[in-house]
Amino acid sequence: MSSSVSLIEAQISVLQRGETDYERRHRCDEDYTARAQRVLDAIEYVVLPHDAAGALRVLERFYDSERALADGSFGGDFGLSCLFERAARLLQAVGGPLPAAEVDA
Repeated sequence: MSSSVSLIEAQISVLQRGETDYERRHRCDEDYTARAQRVLDAIEYVVLPHDAAGALRVLERFYDSERALADGSFGGDFGLSCLFERAARLLQAVGGPLPAAEVDA
């Protein structure tokens, strides 16, 4: 049996038994983090090249949403830290280096 067939059969088994709470939370965390990544993609590739002030405004709003992002991520701390590291790099691209106190806060 090919590995593709084995993978498909494993997924069918999951569908038959239903998701565990852990699997659902993990999937939701990945979806939520991917959505936040798409927001940062839009800022970086659509807004930033043409409107630095607009990029700064939406990045500030992104940072203001930190608590909501943490609550919606179901504890995916690694994904969140990567998101905010990327947002910090984008802020640096908009306005130069940030003071360490701003980044570490």
